[in-house]
Amino acid sequence: RPGRTDLILFVDLPDLAARESIFKVILKVEDVATDVDYAKLSSLTEGYSGADIRAICGRASELALDAEESQGKEFSINNAFLELGISQTPRSVSDELRQSYTAAAEKWTRT
Repeated sequence: RPGRTDLILFVDLPDLAARESIFKVILKVEDVATDVDYAKLSSLTEGYSGADIRAICGRASELALDAEESQGKEFSINNAFLELGISQTPRSVSDELRQSYTAAAEKWTRT
């Protein structure tokens, strides 16, 4: 509409600390092993978005449920399930796409 100001806002991918926080928030409501290494998970997910991390956690949960069904005992989400989830979840933002967004954001902030 006339008179409205459009705002273009660039939000980059989460850094190491943000990824660790995202893992903690998502897994807070899950049955998680007490020794889950959030710092290691964060370092393994460089270039992943918050949605990618959510998908990783969902996959880890599915893997734990599959293990329960096949072995007949309860499993918590642990490092092994989460690391397997990482290996099975591709990043949704390629380096090229991130670079193009970053370049566009720099262009728009200069004008």
